[in-house]
Amino acid sequence: MHVRYGVPDLHNVKPTMENLKEKILGVVLDVAQENSPQLEAVRPDQMLVEDLGLRSLDLARIVAKLEMVLGVDPFAELVAVTSIRTPGDLIDAYSKCFTGEGESAEGSESESEGASAPRQRSGLASQRDLRKQSRGE
Repeated sequence: MHVRYGVPDLHNVKPTMENLKEKILGVVLDVAQENSPQLEAVRPDQMLVEDLGLRSLDLARIVAKLEMVLGVDPFAELVAVTSIRTPGDLIDAYSKCFTGEGESAEGSESESEGASAPRQRSGLASQRDLRKQSRGE
């Protein structure tokens, strides 16, 4: 673990699966409680919209908070954010960042072309790339 200015740099610490699950469920619960203060817990199998009453803006806030806490964004390259329906889907998506799963043929293609895209690209850069692809640039 790196320590900078007396504060541990937690972005370089690989979380355990259980720790990752707890962090993700905690962030989902925090956001869900803003709409439903009586909510006491969140399970991985609950539907974000139907069971927890979350909207797309709430999901965006969850993803932003998780990126700050975990230091990674699986939705930049590994997982489509539109595939997220449950907290369990979020756990699976973030676990791919830490286990190396999800490195598809696309990743090996860009490496073979000599491009060395960083694993933790910003969402903005990824969105820009998607727009270019859709326009055929």
